[in-house]
Amino acid sequence: MVTASKQEEILLKSPVSVEKLTLASIHQSAQPGFFEAIQNLKGLQVITPSLGFRVINARGFAHTINIRFIQLVDGVDNQAPHIGAHIANSLGPNDLDILSVEIIPGSASALYGMNAINGIAQFIIKNPFDFQGISINQKIGVNNVNSPDSKSTPFAETNLRIAEVWKEKWGIKLNGTWMQAPIGMPTTEWI
Repeated sequence: MVTASKQEEILLKSPVSVEKLTLASIHQSAQPGFFEAIQNLKGLQVITPSLGFRVINARGFAHTINIRFIQLVDGVDNQAPHIGAHIANSLGPNDLDILSVEIIPGSASALYGMNAINGIAQFIIKNPFDFQGISINQKIGVNNVNSPDSKSTPFAETNLRIAEVWKEKWGIKLNGTWMQAPIGMPTTEWI
C-alpha cells in the first residue's frame, strides 16, 4: 500500500512514481541507517552539510535547505518553524522507529501545495501496538582517519526505543538519539 498520496492506493495503481523503502530493504541495505539508504532510491540525492544533518533533494535542486521538498512523519509535516524548511532528520524518527519510507521524487504540488514542487517524503513509523519492547542500537566509528588536516576523532551514536501497551487500549512510545560528535561536545536529541 502507498500512503504518499492523499488516499491509500495499491502501489501498481498509483498515478505518480513512488519510490518505496521498506523495513526489509532498510535492513538489507549496506548503509549505516535508513536516511543513508534513501540515497539509493531512483531520482534522489542526499546532501550531508554537517554531521547528523542530511537533506533530501530531487529534480536537480541541490541546496543545503530544500524548502520545496516536503517531509512528513506519519502525515505530519516536520518543518522547522524558525527557519521555514526541513532540517533533514534532525526532527524525524531514528533508525529503530522507522517502518518504511515513501518518496515522490517529482512535483506533488497538485496534492500537497506549492512547497511540494521538488517532491515529498513520507516517513512511516512503527506503531507501539504492533512493535512492543525495548530496542537499543549503538554505532561507533572514527572520523578523519589519515587526514593531513586533523587528527582522528571518535564518533558514537546511540538510539533507544521503548514501546509498551497498557490494557490493550493505551500505547506509549519513547524514542531518543544521543550523538557524540567529533567536536567533543555531546549532542542530544529526543523525539
